Amino acid sequence: MFRLYNPNSGEHFYTAREAERDSLVSAGWNYEGLGWTAPQKSNVPVYRVYNPNDGDHHYTTSRGETEVLVQKGWQDEGIGWYSSEVKQHPIYRAYNPNAKAGAHHYTLQNGEIQALTAKGWDDEGIGWYALGQPTYGQQDIQSITHLTNQHGRVKNANVLNAAQNGQAVVIGNTGKYDGYVATLKKEVKTAYGTYYEIAFPDNVIGWIDSKDLSLVKEFWRYTTGGPYPDLNVPNLNIEVSFNQKRTYVKSGDRVLYTLLSQNVRPDYYARIGSYRINSYRVESFWSIYGGANYAIGWYDALYLFHSVGLAPKGGDYDAGLADRLGVVGDGISAGCVILSVEDAKWFYEKIPTGTPVNIHW
Repeated sequence: MFRLYNPNSGEHFYTAREAERDSLVSAGWNYEGLGWTAPQKSNVPVYRVYNPNDGDHHYTTSRGETEVLVQKGWQDEGIGWYSSEVKQHPIYRAYNPNAKAGAHHYTLQNGEIQALTAKGWDDEGIGWYALGQPTYGQQDIQSITHLTNQHGRVKNANVLNAAQNGQAVVIGNTGKYDGYVATLKKEVKTAYGTYYEIAFPDNVIGWIDSKDLSLVKEFWRYTTGGPYPDLNVPNLNIEVSFNQKRTYVKSGDRVLYTLLSQNVRPDYYARIGSYRINSYRVESFWSIYGGANYAIGWYDALYLFHSVGLAPKGGDYDAGLADRLGVVGDGISAGCVILSVEDAKWFYEKIPTGTPVNIHW
């Protein structure tokens, strides 16, 4: 049985399905390892119900309790797993009377229940029974963490495709990405070591051993999509998605390269539509809105592609704002499209005047 935790709601979730576990990790839940071992089948099912109003789940062997909750608006999700008929390894149940979501907790560890009751939870006794403690020789994942805007420089190393199953299955190597900064999507700790799922920035390459990368704090100084493409292509054009915080270099409809970007704040005018790269190009600038490097215009000299912003004139880059590069949510600019320092330099030097630009939400 897999155990997960939602850091936003405080709910613990339990499932026997790997696909459901991985889907929740991708949605931002933290995987907390194996909770217990359950029988594949028994005469004592554990029912699972869901409250669509607060997103909470509840688990019980009582069909009567399930039906009462369904009458109150909960959704019956059927049998989640089974309880052992040999009552040697109890799964304890505790209730938080102050919680709106994640009000119940279930664990094989009685010490965990005692710690919760000391904090004001109610001890509700035994919920059902497990076969016993999980055996890590059978399942070697110890934790899966969904990462938010973390980055690492990749070495020339093996790429794996099964880190989530605790096994190192080699499918290739980082090759052309050696030395480039990747976006880290997930961190998996297993009995074999720690692995990261890497992408450039949305093109997932696979998993690499943590020993084969070094974490990068100021990722916004570097390339965000790996090696730059050849721009000698037909129908070169630029697409900017304000919602996705991405800028796409395209040949017709085909995406050649994806860059992390940022865009207009809610209190400034969002200029969207079809434009072209114009003749305005400056290596650095300073205005009442701030300064930046490697500016290239797409609407007069007022709306630009440029690097992350500089702190007050003469200072270094504003790391606090630069860290939001590629982060979905409210924008940070006065109307311009912001790129990493290296990506902005590439734009400034390589994107031809006259290239079409399509900007949308």
